[in-house]
Amino acid sequence: MHDRLIEKMIQIPYLDFSKKDGKDKIFHVTLASKNLQLKYNEVWNFVNLTPCEFDCFFDNISIFRWKENTWKLHNEFILHR
Repeated sequence: MHDRLIEKMIQIPYLDFSKKDGKDKIFHVTLASKNLQLKYNEVWNFVNLTPCEFDCFFDNISIFRWKENTWKLHNEFILHR
């Protein structure tokens, strides 16, 4: 579904996608994005105790914008099964 979404979005002239944002994306979960230096090893060791391969589905597409020094929800699209 992600690749089909990207195929549609790249048709919008003002959107640019880097390689990491385009098709064949490897999805991830962000645990922390700021001030992690002091706890990095502790967090890394904890996360590596749990296998991370899983099947899942998603029910929305959320678009965030970097605004006022943080990510803010710009728009959310609810997907119906």
